[in-house]
Amino acid sequence: MMMKKMNLLLVLLLIFGVAKAQDIETAYKQLSYGKDADAVSTVKAVINANPESFTDKFSLYSILSAAGKYSEATEVLNTIKAADEKGAYGKTADVLLRLEQGANPDDLVVDIDKAIRKGKKAKGFLYRTVGEYFLFGKKPNAVKAIGYIKAAIDDYGLKTASTRLMLGDAYLLKNDAGNAVTNYEYALDLDKTNAVPHYKIGVTYIRAKRYEFGVPELRKAIETDPSYALPYKDLGKYYYDVNKYAEAKENYSKYMSMVTPTLPEEVQYANILFLNNDYKDALPLLEKAKVQDKANKYPNVVRMLGFAYYETGNNQKALEQMNYFLEHRDTAQLLAQDFLYLGKIQKGMGQDSLAGVNYLLAFQMDSTLAGDIKIIADTLFEQKKYAEAGKFYFAIAKSTDLAVDYFYATRADYLGRQYQRGVEAADGIIRKLPEEVEGYLWKGRHYAQLDTLNKGAAAVPAFEKVLEKGKVDPEKYYKQLTEALNWLTVYYINVKKDFATAQKYNDQALEIDAGNEQVMKLFNFLLDATKTTPPKK
Repeated sequence: MMMKKMNLLLVLLLIFGVAKAQDIETAYKQLSYGKDADAVSTVKAVINANPESFTDKFSLYSILSAAGKYSEATEVLNTIKAADEKGAYGKTADVLLRLEQGANPDDLVVDIDKAIRKGKKAKGFLYRTVGEYFLFGKKPNAVKAIGYIKAAIDDYGLKTASTRLMLGDAYLLKNDAGNAVTNYEYALDLDKTNAVPHYKIGVTYIRAKRYEFGVPELRKAIETDPSYALPYKDLGKYYYDVNKYAEAKENYSKYMSMVTPTLPEEVQYANILFLNNDYKDALPLLEKAKVQDKANKYPNVVRMLGFAYYETGNNQKALEQMNYFLEHRDTAQLLAQDFLYLGKIQKGMGQDSLAGVNYLLAFQMDSTLAGDIKIIADTLFEQKKYAEAGKFYFAIAKSTDLAVDYFYATRADYLGRQYQRGVEAADGIIRKLPEEVEGYLWKGRHYAQLDTLNKGAAAVPAFEKVLEKGKVDPEKYYKQLTEALNWLTVYYINVKKDFATAQKYNDQALEIDAGNEQVMKLFNFLLDATKTTPPKK
């Protein structure tokens, strides 16, 4: 009977030991899931059930350290030291306390080994605990973490999934991705139901930009445990980085629904929503982030608020946010988009002059905004605000150096009476298309208006060039040739009083376009004038 009771007690102890070990593993799993509070609670529950267990208290110490709760972790060490002052656990706790107080790890190697050797069956566990200090402590040391955790595995057989994950993390801290992945795979072999190894393998590959391996592992982590939040977050970040914003939103939104997000996470998600044009959904997150960001670590929040309010049609709030943003940012940190949006907001509020200034500032900072500025220029042109339109067209042309953009600029400037800038734009056409007539024609038109002192004399060479270039194909260029000939005819009649030369140009015009009303008027005028005016000597 006594033997049966002893056997039963042994079985119960074994069951309790296995259950306790499983609970500790669960706590480390929770830690890997980002559920720090749950991990701490799990270990504390184990300790409450067995208050005399030093190993459980050390697990609590390690988990508190990993969670960044260093003062609480130190309290646990003091408790262990006081309760087992001369034993392996107390000595190990003492060494860890000295390390926390700034002692040189190299000076304590002997003391660490002496302390652990006292531990008999707990040697592997204590080696891992010291390794955890170097992995999770305030001053991580990858080499020492690897040394101690590896000793726990290789020398003392502590081959649990959590220990392999720790060793993988230590190698990753050392930037040794290969050994990190190897140990994560070992952890997966030990617990195939654990999603954490898949996640850590995926993150490691993505960190190394081996996305073809990393992304599938993150998906495997989700398949293994759909309630595991972190893979969704990292998938979202990956898709964000590769500009797949719809996929980024899909995954990051799942993550956000599963956790109590931090301020950086809310800012990140708001950014993803913004890039998906989900401005309405982004606004409350941005407003919340603005209030929470007391240290102004995320100035981009105010910028996005301004943009989002504009995109949702609230120009007044948009202007308030943008003005605040611009006032509190160093000029060197401003982007072309800031001035582009400010211009759009001002335009929407009827502040056209201010808008124009900011549009040009934006374009000067980033010539890739030519498309946006072209839309603005086209709108101004349609509104018959030709001088303003010409300003934008000319800025675009100087950036693109395309003949078509110089054409838009010179045409708008002619209609807007900005003749000097129009000449520059016409010269741009001539430089790009020297055999075409358009550049010379527009240059002539501008000079005809500009050179009032000499009554348009500066236009003569330009119109003469129209004749020279146009004669190669009179049928194609008959309109341009007719205009140039008519102007030259009038010039020689009115300015030079040279009817013979005027007649020469009128004759050429008659050959090209005898049906032109202006040509015929000039012909009749010259006919009458030559009857009453003696020929020029």
